[in-house]
Amino acid sequence: MFRVNIDFHKALKKGLEPITYVLITTKMGFRAYSFKGLAFAFESGPYIADGTYIADGTITAGFGINVTDSSGRLLTLGRFDRTISPKKQGLLFGFTSKQRQTILADLDNEDRYFSKLLGKEPFLGADFRIFTGFEGVNFFKHIKMFSGVITELFISPKKLTLRVEED
Repeated sequence: MFRVNIDFHKALKKGLEPITYVLITTKMGFRAYSFKGLAFAFESGPYIADGTYIADGTITAGFGINVTDSSGRLLTLGRFDRTISPKKQGLLFGFTSKQRQTILADLDNEDRYFSKLLGKEPFLGADFRIFTGFEGVNFFKHIKMFSGVITELFISPKKLTLRVEED
């Protein structure tokens, strides 16, 4: 069960369609990919508007995050199940343990974009999050559906497949 804020609820009541996207955080910055292009909630500028200090000593504040790449390269997003215990254990064991979830995500590599990028910016060990939100609703009010770390990647001329383990 997820808690939604009032802006999210208002967008649902208006009949707007939510957009699901992934956010990959590497050493070089944030990369956002969805099934269609993203043109919302991410501001661009010379600094990240996250409450940091700028040259004159003021604290910056903003409504989004600095994203280095935002495009519609997400092809498929695997299914994940939430459980409180491994399926082969008993009920009592379920209260003390949790099964670690994994998910597979396929990104479009038709133009060899990721083939070139992975040499400069490794994705292994990067943070991977799945969000659902609406255009016009602040990024920080989007729902985080999944959070994990990229543990394996498989690249082919057609696609890049990421295997992500829940953290």
